[in-house]
Amino acid sequence: MNNKMNTQFQMSYLYRWKQNMLKTSAFLTIFSAILLFLVSFAQAAENQNTALDADPPIILSSYGIVLPQPRPDPRSIFPETEPSLSIFIEVQSGISIDTDERLYKLKSGEGLSNLLKRAGFSSDMRKTAIQHIKSHRSLRRLPVGFPVYAIAPTDNTPGGIRISIDEEQDLSLYYNMEDKEWRSIRSYRPYEYYLTYISGNIDDSLYKSGINAGMTDATFNEFIHIMSFSVDFQRQIRRGDQFEALIEYRRDLVTGKNVHGGQIYYLSMVLSGEKIEYYRHQQSDGGVGYYDRKGVSAYRTLMRTPINGARLSSGFGNRKHPVLGYTKAHRGADFAAPTGTPIMAAGDGLIEYAGWNGSYGRYVRIAHNGTFKTAYAHMSGIKKGVRSGARVNQGEIIGYVGSTGRSTGPHLHYEILVNGRHVNPITVELPSGSPLTKIEKIRLAQNIEIISKEMSSRGIINFASNQFSDRLAANTHTIEIK
Repeated sequence: MNNKMNTQFQMSYLYRWKQNMLKTSAFLTIFSAILLFLVSFAQAAENQNTALDADPPIILSSYGIVLPQPRPDPRSIFPETEPSLSIFIEVQSGISIDTDERLYKLKSGEGLSNLLKRAGFSSDMRKTAIQHIKSHRSLRRLPVGFPVYAIAPTDNTPGGIRISIDEEQDLSLYYNMEDKEWRSIRSYRPYEYYLTYISGNIDDSLYKSGINAGMTDATFNEFIHIMSFSVDFQRQIRRGDQFEALIEYRRDLVTGKNVHGGQIYYLSMVLSGEKIEYYRHQQSDGGVGYYDRKGVSAYRTLMRTPINGARLSSGFGNRKHPVLGYTKAHRGADFAAPTGTPIMAAGDGLIEYAGWNGSYGRYVRIAHNGTFKTAYAHMSGIKKGVRSGARVNQGEIIGYVGSTGRSTGPHLHYEILVNGRHVNPITVELPSGSPLTKIEKIRLAQNIEIISKEMSSRGIINFASNQFSDRLAANTHTIEIK
């Protein structure tokens, strides 16, 4: 009993102490604010009768108020990578190295230590160098072909090593001959942004035409993804159709290669004389999308074809069943593709069922809202983690093409249901993404004007000192709502 009373007393005491501390803290905060106001008022009054530099400025931190400090740009702290490792070492340390560097690439089954051994470094030098490197990046699962620049040490010349930390940063090491220690320096690769206009006519295939016109694989895939909500690539594409794009690339000035694939700011297709075009727009809350001139999103709640590189092999409606041999309603669309081709969720939603479903074979059904559901059948496998009750996002891989169940060959059977009724996935009208607000539509119109001016210089590569997105973000036109 006494222990219980003591415990209650201690808890009561701690509670009262905590309340008193909170009151004291609140009092001090209010007192500091009042004091700051009075000092500021007195300072302002004094400044009316004295020169501006008569008294030192008020330092808010002196009154217990901590002001947030902007985070410095790492590029303003670390040096830039030089094209040559020997030049970089000389600039940073003053040590002149006459030996040329060599590029070594990691072989299959080889670790970094063995690579450095090939480069001429002793066991002790390799061990200490790797310790330095591990403090900046992981050495697990380095890919075959991973590049390492190295200068082999000699009696009179210290060795040097340079590896990449990521796509933007490098780590350079040089061996100090006096204290027999490695010195490591992080650096950022210099790069530049440039805009390029791309256009072409479709000949044999859209992919070949896009690559020949100057797209990278990454920008081509993004182009297809954005257009896939509006274009049926199985049936609408014709020889002679046209495409355009305005793409911003980032070039690594050390390697001369583009990085990050590229950012599309404008894209269009002219299909049988009809033009479909979209502009990239970043909203005030940071969300990014593609919109036409009316502010309608390129994205839809569902994808018509949740698989890339497939061929429409059977449409929606009555048909003679290839296995049963009699006419039967075909309640979806079939897309022929090699076994193992990834299948994507057509939209955000909740998985209702994932597993074996009779003649459908391996099967997944997703509820997207109170109106739409989609189903995917004949999969060779369902991706790990895809199960009933799990949530998925649009474009997320849920399984792989196969020929399970009642099927004559590898394909995806894809169904869309509207209020429980099967509809044609190819022709059903799908709602667009979230509409823009009135303010965002005005900002979009301003961005379209900027992008259109860049498009007017078509065929010319425009080098920019900063990102095109920064130039759009700097668009500070006054927005008046009427």
